[in-house]
Amino acid sequence: MLPAIANRLLAPNVYYLEISYAGRTARAKYAVISLDQFERGIERWFHPYLWCRFAQPCGLLYVADDAVRRRVVAALRCAVAHFAARTLPQLPAEFDARTLWTGGLRLTYAAELRSERPEKIARHYGDAKDELDARTRALATDAHWRVAAAGSWRNPATRADRLRSTGGWIVCRAHGKVLSFLRLLKASFTFEGGLSYLVWKIERQSGVRVEITPFMRRFPRLGGIGAMWRTWRRGGFS
Repeated sequence: MLPAIANRLLAPNVYYLEISYAGRTARAKYAVISLDQFERGIERWFHPYLWCRFAQPCGLLYVADDAVRRRVVAALRCAVAHFAARTLPQLPAEFDARTLWTGGLRLTYAAELRSERPEKIARHYGDAKDELDARTRALATDAHWRVAAAGSWRNPATRADRLRSTGGWIVCRAHGKVLSFLRLLKASFTFEGGLSYLVWKIERQSGVRVEITPFMRRFPRLGGIGAMWRTWRRGGFS
């Protein structure tokens, strides 16, 4: 019951898997969200939690039927368009695919608990360059962007668009850090092993290592709050 309530209040629920293999620890996280929530999150959410992630290359491993497949594909197409619309007003007068995707990722990562380094963002683009370039060309065709030079376009954003966008991203950064904090804290309450996930995620995102004490294992709810507090005190959430 608690996970269902938590998912309705602050979707999605995120879970954590950890196994030992060949002397190493393999970790994975996965999210549970309804299709309706997925569509709403991509089309309407102010925060980029879903539409940024699913604008990037991803795979569809299984669907119940063709109707669900069509809805998922339509939502993914919407995510790409949403990503571009929110990013363009923050780009220069002329831009290329690299500028679009690295600029958008920089903006959306800044709305998480801790921004990613520019070199890591550049690596994200480089790892999926062909696919992201193809998505950019498709966006340019659909939105009738004017060509500036080979492989680049003129930015259609107006001055008013830029002013609204700047204010919106300022709010989004503050809003996003609060939501990210709450989602991490929620994870320690909603599933077995949530405290381990929380500590792993804190270290992965902030670089701050938090030791799980016997008290934290005995009282994981209080332990989760304590881990977040210590991370904040050590400057992990910037």
